[in-house]
Amino acid sequence: MEIGDRVPTGTIAFPFNYWDALPPDELAAYLGAEAGLHANIGETSAVLAVDESLVDLDRAVREYPAFPIEPTPAMVSAYFFSARGTLPRASRSGVWGDPSGSSAELGRRYLDQIEEAAVRFVENVEAIFRAFPESAQ
Repeated sequence: MEIGDRVPTGTIAFPFNYWDALPPDELAAYLGAEAGLHANIGETSAVLAVDESLVDLDRAVREYPAFPIEPTPAMVSAYFFSARGTLPRASRSGVWGDPSGSSAELGRRYLDQIEEAAVRFVENVEAIFRAFPESAQ
C-alpha cells in the first residue's frame, strides 16, 4: 500500500508468504505444529535440493519451542514477526521441528509444490483484480 502510487498504472504488487499459498495437506507435511516451522524437515529438505553441501544432517537437532499454550498461526506470526531475535528466545538451536528425516528428494517435491501453489495464488489474486477493476470505482 505504501508504494502503490509509485508503480506504473496497472501494476499489482502484494506480499505473501509461500506457505500461505500451499493447500493444507501439502503444508502440514512440511510446516506446522507437528512438522515445525523453522529449519525443520521442509526447510532443510529445500536447502538440500538446492545445494546438498550446505547441510550436515549428522548435526541435525530436533527442537520444538515450549509455548505456554498451543499457538495458532496468527499467534506464531504475531510473535516471530514482531521483532528481530524472537526465534533465539524461543529456540536455543534455532530449529523448530525435526530436520533429521530431510532429503533432497523431499526438498524437490516441496519446492515443486511451492512453485505450483505460488503461481496458482498469483493467478487467483490477478483474477480478483480483474473482477474488481479500478475503473469500476
